[in-house]
Amino acid sequence: MAYNAITTAWENAVLDDGEVLEFGFSLSNFNFKKDVFRFEEEYTETIHSIVETVTTDIKDIDYIPPKVDIQTGDRENQVLNIPLFNVKSDGLGIANIGILPPADPEASLAQTEGALKRVNNFRSIYGALQNRLEHTMKSVDNYAENLMAAESRIRDTDMAKEMMELTKSNILTQAAQAMLSHANSNPQSILQLIK
Repeated sequence: MAYNAITTAWENAVLDDGEVLEFGFSLSNFNFKKDVFRFEEEYTETIHSIVETVTTDIKDIDYIPPKVDIQTGDRENQVLNIPLFNVKSDGLGIANIGILPPADPEASLAQTEGALKRVNNFRSIYGALQNRLEHTMKSVDNYAENLMAAESRIRDTDMAKEMMELTKSNILTQAAQAMLSHANSNPQSILQLIK
């Protein structure tokens, strides 16, 4: 059985910058008996490249904890639960995917489509968590700025009070010196009279 061309397309992925990635295959001058192994190789190679991209080289990790808790505030209950998803090929259900026997390539495509949808779902969950963390970070920055402004106001008030105390102390010291010099001048004036 020979075909002039076969084109298969499924699931588009939208990146953060808006770029759309389309996944699919296109074969021309396809002889089903002769080229099915070449199609299997291309399909498997593409699936493995997708899985390697998604797993970000965490192939050696056997155990993935269900979640990570991050303390986001100063109170006990201010915790952000970050779920961890198994995005390895076995976790996505595409570890043993293939098109051989050729009777059921639709099932393989459906599994791949399901895996891509799960990855997109995971990305949306992580995007929402990232937005929440960024909001928390901005709130903490705002809190720190307000705290520094309040501290500055307190320090400025204390500085004015200290300057007032210094001026008062200087006036009292000068008055004491004037009184002392006046008190010292009385015996001198008596001695002058006696002479």
